[in-house]
Amino acid sequence: MVRLSTARILNRIAPDAITNSKAVPVIIELLNNPNDQIAYRAAELLGEMRKDSFLAVPALVHAATGTNVLVATVALNSLTKFPEQSQVIVPVLVKILEQTTGTFRWSAAEALNRIDPAAAAKAGMK
Repeated sequence: MVRLSTARILNRIAPDAITNSKAVPVIIELLNNPNDQIAYRAAELLGEMRKDSFLAVPALVHAATGTNVLVATVALNSLTKFPEQSQVIVPVLVKILEQTTGTFRWSAAEALNRIDPAAAAKAGMK
């Protein structure tokens, strides 16, 4: 929690220092924490930071396709903060839509609609 709090504060007071501080790899490590309370907060923070998308997006995709629904749902939301990576994110979201039901499917549909409304419409989402 200390590392998460430190990164969150750094992001608020000096967001340009995030990349130089190597905070994103630390947050990605926390995203894989078995404690879902830490992992979901890491997923949330990656979306807030919106830095190092080439590192953050694959980690968030992995979390979004994991078995912990809390972490996966927050990861889906955070993925929407990286529209420049839509070519990577959209196929994952479409696959999630094809393989899931219920609230998690709705979260994936919402994420897809925010990133690529045309792809959402093509997938049958409104």
